[in-house]
Amino acid sequence: MKNQRSLEIDVFRGLVLIFIVVDHISGSVFAWTTLRNFAIADATEVFVFLAGVVTAIAYTGILRKRSQREADRRFWRRSWEIYRAFLLLAVLMFVAGCLLMRWQLQTPSLGASEAKDFIAAPWRSLLEVVFLARQPFLADILPMYAFFALMAPLAIRLAMRSWTWLLAASIGLWLLAPWLGSYLPTTTIPHWSFNPFAWQVVFVVGLIAGLYPELAERPQGHGRRVLLGLAIAICIAGAITSLFSYHESLRSIFLSTWLENGLQTFSKPNASAVRVINFLALSWLTYLAVRRGWFDKLFVRLRLVALVGKNGLICFVGGAVISIMAEAMAYALSGGVQPAWPQGLLADVVAIAALLALGWTAEQWRQYRSGLGAPAGRLARPVPASVPAAAPQTCALPRERRH
Repeated sequence: MKNQRSLEIDVFRGLVLIFIVVDHISGSVFAWTTLRNFAIADATEVFVFLAGVVTAIAYTGILRKRSQREADRRFWRRSWEIYRAFLLLAVLMFVAGCLLMRWQLQTPSLGASEAKDFIAAPWRSLLEVVFLARQPFLADILPMYAFFALMAPLAIRLAMRSWTWLLAASIGLWLLAPWLGSYLPTTTIPHWSFNPFAWQVVFVVGLIAGLYPELAERPQGHGRRVLLGLAIAICIAGAITSLFSYHESLRSIFLSTWLENGLQTFSKPNASAVRVINFLALSWLTYLAVRRGWFDKLFVRLRLVALVGKNGLICFVGGAVISIMAEAMAYALSGGVQPAWPQGLLADVVAIAALLALGWTAEQWRQYRSGLGAPAGRLARPVPASVPAAAPQTCALPRERRH
């Protein structure tokens, strides 16, 4: 099969970035339609898993065309690029928080931006950011991605020898993650918002899926039907749990205190087993649906969303700023109080439109630079899309044969 860009991966990555933006807008109407309302897992699991998939495909692509040494260097550079993006976004969060204070808008993002700490001690705050001890709102996920890009060469070497050994090592590291996370540099809490020692298990599963796509086809016959039924049951249970845990009105009616406390143990920082299992069930059902071609027409219509996924790092940084500014607009229109649904809906529309425009602009700029940088008759250097970035050159998912 001739290599082509995976539109499916680009679209999913673009949708996840849109979900991330609207999920962080207080009063958002569209946030009621995102994954977190229908599953214990949310957009984070999807993005980390896809990061593993595209990392595997990008690395092996460079390996075939150039050398393993070049592939290693590319991902080590990628880790540095993501770290620099983190520094930029952290500063942007400080600036956004300062603007909210100047505008006297007490939005939920204000405290999370850590602008007050920055104003009180700017140089100390910046130094803490440099050493990853302070990770302002929405920038806190990028250090984890830098960690993944840094570990990718070693993980892929292990996977090429034996994917089962890599998975076993990953699970072992995940079990130790709460203890290891206590040694991460921090100013306020014992763990980062996203403990990389825990979340690497989702990344590794994606890495294995990218390196060994045939594994998804191994369950056959009765075993495949059992797996399908189990995945459906897990997804239904996750949807019911999510409805109870995210919507206070349902909690107060149906949930007792002990069960509500139990729901709070589904740790996101440490990628709890409940979240991971729920995500694996969701991803399996999604894979089967995509493989059958159920979403083909939808994928074609969402090409503008795919551009957001293709230019993931730029759109993530820009989307974080867009999210805070859209929320500020909603609060300003509602007089500084929690926005009602008209203001929330307007903020959603403005934020999504701005993110789509950013994705389109970034793609035009990327093509312009590629045209300037690639001599005639020579292919431009492939850029791995590790975390988060553009998806690599890869084959589309296989389709089931129709009779």
